[in-house]
Amino acid sequence: MPRHSPPELFENLVEFAPDALLVVDAGGTIVLANRTAQDLFGFTDLELIGCAIERLIPERLRQAHTRHRTQYAENLRTREMGAAASQLLATRKDGSEFPVEIRLSPIVVGSNTFVAAAVRDVTDRRHAAQVLQAAQMEADRANAAKSRFLATASHDLRQPLQTLQLLNATLQEQIAEPGARELLVREREALDAMAHLLNALLDISKLEAGSIKPDLEDVSVAEIFEGLHREFDSIARARGLTLSIQATPHYIRTDRTLFRQLLENLVGNAIKYTEAGSVRLSSSLSRSSGLSIMVADTGIGIAPDHLGSIFDEYYQVSRSRRRGVGLGLAIVKRVAAMLDISIEVQSELGRGTQFQIGVPAERISSTAPARPTAAKAATQPKAGTGAVILLIEDDDAVRAATDFYLKAVGHTSIATASISHAERAVQAAERLPDLIISDYHLNQGETGIDAIARLRTITQRTLPALLLSGDTSATVRDLAQMQACRVLSKPVDIKELSLAIAELLQ
Repeated sequence: MPRHSPPELFENLVEFAPDALLVVDAGGTIVLANRTAQDLFGFTDLELIGCAIERLIPERLRQAHTRHRTQYAENLRTREMGAAASQLLATRKDGSEFPVEIRLSPIVVGSNTFVAAAVRDVTDRRHAAQVLQAAQMEADRANAAKSRFLATASHDLRQPLQTLQLLNATLQEQIAEPGARELLVREREALDAMAHLLNALLDISKLEAGSIKPDLEDVSVAEIFEGLHREFDSIARARGLTLSIQATPHYIRTDRTLFRQLLENLVGNAIKYTEAGSVRLSSSLSRSSGLSIMVADTGIGIAPDHLGSIFDEYYQVSRSRRRGVGLGLAIVKRVAAMLDISIEVQSELGRGTQFQIGVPAERISSTAPARPTAAKAATQPKAGTGAVILLIEDDDAVRAATDFYLKAVGHTSIATASISHAERAVQAAERLPDLIISDYHLNQGETGIDAIARLRTITQRTLPALLLSGDTSATVRDLAQMQACRVLSKPVDIKELSLAIAELLQ
């Protein structure tokens, strides 16, 4: 193996270094240029040596470069340039420009001072960064567009669905014939299925808008499990499945509604994708890892190449036989992150799937929270009738359906389409309304908040108000803080509507 002397080795390292190396004297003249510099700038060694360094700078920038070089000579130090946001440009012999990063290092030889400049062409890196930035901006635009689409589509679909639900509830109040009532029950089931699919879209829209905030309380695991058993047992039996529930007697600090929704989606999915056998919901406690909740089924299973995508929005493992829009598990993932609980999945094709939810030990308790006293329990609302309710709704179909329903359950309804119409109706009425029910978005840019404020001013009373909205923004959510006001999201469940009316009329 040939041996090289240190001077020869040093010369080769400089000559063939991966970066272009230029050495400049105090006057800015190039005194050394390695092979890489010659290749990068397109000059020969003889053309570079003795040339001013400004020859390698675009002409429009040379005067400024000379000034910067003079300032640097007054404070020599190792310095990086071009790696930050500012972009340095160099020019080749053919006049083409390219972005560079430069490292300057002073060199003292005897009484003379030189500056070594290591120059690197960063064209590819800058291009890659620009492509990545453009892709990120496009992804952000796509996400924003999707969120706007979800919000708009959900609002437009909620109005007719709300109308159908109210008309169905009104007919159930008025029709006693068993055959007709059975048809209405079947119709209501279909409407509930439509609402379930629509609410999946709405939930994603709300999560993306940041309009859902966890309301933490001590929640009984057994109580949640029992509610899920009542909800899904008849559905499972209708499919020939066994739904088994096994809960430990523990309480977890979480949001009751979101936690139940998470489990509801998992149990519903398990039943949907299980042809025969069973679905099991269970919990177990480990001192080290906390509470583990398992949803296991003997269903069709998930192939390994699908497991990494099942939590993606609109992703469906099987599209041929099942209903749905592929949002259930996407909601599960987002809710789990919001509640700070883990979720893992294991599955074997044809053998079933297991979802495991982990709740940290510090949020688990075996002690039941304090229950409401008898006096407090006695104040729970009861369904009431006979109230005068002022309705403000600009959608003709929804207004008519709501008016029919309110009258069917015994209230006096004053149905109006705008704030001005509502004001005239109140002024002409023999009795002031006991409650205002208003849509949030009204015509001509007016809102239900405007309506409530103006009617309270006219009547000089803090009239109880119920605001119905399909808007998913955080602004509407915050309206719930108004005095004597409730906010419900469309499509409003009829039982929830009745309960809210009863509470506000107390």
